[in-house]
Amino acid sequence: MRLIGVLVPSEILPFVLGGMALLIPIVYLLTHHQRKMAELLRGDNKQEALPEVIDELRQMRAELQQLRTEQHETAIAVDELRTSVSASRQSSAGVETRLHGQ
Repeated sequence: MRLIGVLVPSEILPFVLGGMALLIPIVYLLTHHQRKMAELLRGDNKQEALPEVIDELRQMRAELQQLRTEQHETAIAVDELRTSVSASRQSSAGVETRLHGQ
């Protein structure tokens, strides 16, 4: 049997037709994807961001800034605590030396 100018044996004809039937959607998906990616790269996407999304993004940024501030405050508090504990250990060691050394 002849298929698109090519002689195809009748035993493999169902496989050839099945393969072609499977290739059509794959080619469509690939070309559709390529077209979408080209639009994204060119900036043809004219859709505006939804106001809800913009508001949520602003809220998340504010929360992130608040968390950063709290983290910095906590780090400073921990450093101050370490310094005071270290100073108290040194002073208590000095007292013990004076008490037991005499």
